[in-house]
Amino acid sequence: MTDPAGEGSGGAPAGLAEAQRLLLEAVLTERPLPGTDAPVRLPDLRMITRHPPVILAAEHLADPAVAEGLPVAVELRPEAELGAGGDRPHLAYLAFGPPVEEGDTLLLALHGKVVPPAAGQHPLGLSGIQVRLRRVAGRWQAEEPPAQFAT
Repeated sequence: MTDPAGEGSGGAPAGLAEAQRLLLEAVLTERPLPGTDAPVRLPDLRMITRHPPVILAAEHLADPAVAEGLPVAVELRPEAELGAGGDRPHLAYLAFGPPVEEGDTLLLALHGKVVPPAAGQHPLGLSGIQVRLRRVAGRWQAEEPPAQFAT
């Protein structure tokens, strides 16, 4: 297993950014991923989107352009800045997990987190989604329906 954004890995950062954007857009719009029929559902999405813009942690993101031009306003922030919650009580946000390349597939995870209002508390995990993507005719396609998980 390798990090597809790392040097010497089989996956190019541009390909990773494309895959991340595909998953992010499917989650935010609740549309199916290519290769699947069912809409992508993140159980805690309403909590994350209730106070626009949607916050996306910048960590593990291949390219900031992933968050641009989406049908929902998305703001990138370093996760370290999100710990305080700021002026948004119970700040909820999305975060990608580290991408994992396995042979010719790419495993991506996107999950929600919420910052408790009390200072000094660590973010709590919400629901997440994991999907294995494969390039088919030059385009990313889900090998199977995304799996939901709780963190």
